[in-house]
Amino acid sequence: SSGINAEYGIISDSRQDLVESITEAICHTDSCILVHVHADKGADRLVVSFVGSPTTVIEGALNAAVIVNRTVDMRYNKGVLNPVGALHGVLFTPFSNMAESECEEIANSFSSNLADLLEVPIYHFNTPPIEELGYQGIVGTLPVDPPYGPSEVNPTWGTSFVGHLKGFLMFNVNVVGTKEQAGRICKTLNNRTDLRSRAVVLDESGSVIIACEILDPTSCTMFAVMEAVKEKAAQQNVAVIGFSQP
Repeated sequence: SSGINAEYGIISDSRQDLVESITEAICHTDSCILVHVHADKGADRLVVSFVGSPTTVIEGALNAAVIVNRTVDMRYNKGVLNPVGALHGVLFTPFSNMAESECEEIANSFSSNLADLLEVPIYHFNTPPIEELGYQGIVGTLPVDPPYGPSEVNPTWGTSFVGHLKGFLMFNVNVVGTKEQAGRICKTLNNRTDLRSRAVVLDESGSVIIACEILDPTSCTMFAVMEAVKEKAAQQNVAVIGFSQP
């Protein structure tokens, strides 16, 4: 049978009661299996991954979205990762006997159902300039009409990205340097089409990370990214002190 993974990136809140409510909603969805939960208080972000059949994964993702809509208010978001909404993004990736085209259909079905259920605008991943603007840049007026949902923004929700990938990997590289130095490293990394990265200052102490997203693990490896980071960091006398996965 075919299976699919849903990676939930809920950027807006990392409270323990939200973690419990989201995971409970997913686990109580028939045939959905929770595989990963990570609450990052520094970034005010919750990432949840779960697997199931196409039908049950859509149902589980919608059940979780209802919880987000009830409990998260983007007007009070304190995160530093420039999210676009209470539910920043959902990625669907096939893992068993599923064509990429079928995965795309699942992502589109979820987008349509989410937009109708909550009456919120939904975009495809990498829709310019939505991601660059972030919540503060779109809360007044949407610069681009969404493919799903209304063209007005509910200030408590913002908007959301939904997409599909044949593989996806997120990790952070910790460096000792300035955001500008990390940004120059990102500029080199982003020359690749299978990788996205950005420099982020996590807290008042000035801790800097390079947030990386490998879009195609078949052509881009974590090792290759780390080697490229080390090379560019050495040219700027910037120390690389490790990596972590959200």
